[in-house]
Amino acid sequence: MSPNTTSVRKIQTPGLTAQDIKLIAIISMLLDHIGYAILIRLPGMANLTSATNSVYSILRCLGRPAFPIYCFMLVEGIMHTRSPLKYAARMLGFAIVSEIPFDLAFYGTPLWKDHQNVYWTLLLGVLMLWAFKTLDEKGTGPVPKLLLKILPLIIVPAYAFWRTRNTLIHKSLSFPLPQVVLYWAAGVITLIVVLALINYIYREYSERTALILCADLIIMSVTALIADLCKTDYRSAGIIAIAAMYMFKKNDIDRIISGGVVLTLLSHPIEIASVLAIPFISRYNHERGRGMKYLFYLFYPAHLIILYLIARLLGLWVVPEVI
Repeated sequence: MSPNTTSVRKIQTPGLTAQDIKLIAIISMLLDHIGYAILIRLPGMANLTSATNSVYSILRCLGRPAFPIYCFMLVEGIMHTRSPLKYAARMLGFAIVSEIPFDLAFYGTPLWKDHQNVYWTLLLGVLMLWAFKTLDEKGTGPVPKLLLKILPLIIVPAYAFWRTRNTLIHKSLSFPLPQVVLYWAAGVITLIVVLALINYIYREYSERTALILCADLIIMSVTALIADLCKTDYRSAGIIAIAAMYMFKKNDIDRIISGGVVLTLLSHPIEIASVLAIPFISRYNHERGRGMKYLFYLFYPAHLIILYLIARLLGLWVVPEVI
């Protein structure tokens, strides 16, 4: 080496890179899916006190951080991508590729219409976040202010009413009041929350920010409705979790906690185990890390095919009925 030549070595920031965080999500997802695709079909699952059932429950808990981490990184991605369109197209492509492996792994058929793979949820999330980001940068444009202020007070409570009714209508609840009371309660409570949130943002920030929030709430409700109607993984709970994470996009810990809270309240109490993601997110250094982008996309359909083949070799063909 010439004496005039200097060697510059990039010093890596301590902590976990984006690729490290995604690798953790992959491991979490794999453990979860081993439980849901293999263990749940074993005869021992019929006994709630069996070792099989215990291991299954542990794997499902260890798998809970996966989806919140993917949502976390989705928000990170939309904030830094140069082309949201390409980002969405990539999600669409892998959603299509992953659908048959998803149906085979979990339902033993290539065409299961009642549950779509998680890439469809993430695709809807990208489109929603793209709209959020555009509104942040350009504002609400020529849309009449009065219309923007009124629509969230109609659309969001109406969606909450529909969502509650759609969730409870097929369930038999031992509740002293008619279920219709719950539908209306959900709508009224949502209306109060939306009013309070909009007023708070208007007072603490600006009218522009409040109007953007109004538009965001409309977009989130429509996207959540699409997720419910299409029966994507996590359905509207996943969409609302992604929206909540975007709201807290400037603070990593608040972001992951907000997503976990939404999933716990709107999806299933087991989602509280998503707190296991917090120690990893707290060490996130916001660096990209090693270039393994397509590994994470391809792993999803690939591991589902492998789990399907394992289940088939073991002769396990019982459709899962518990989570």
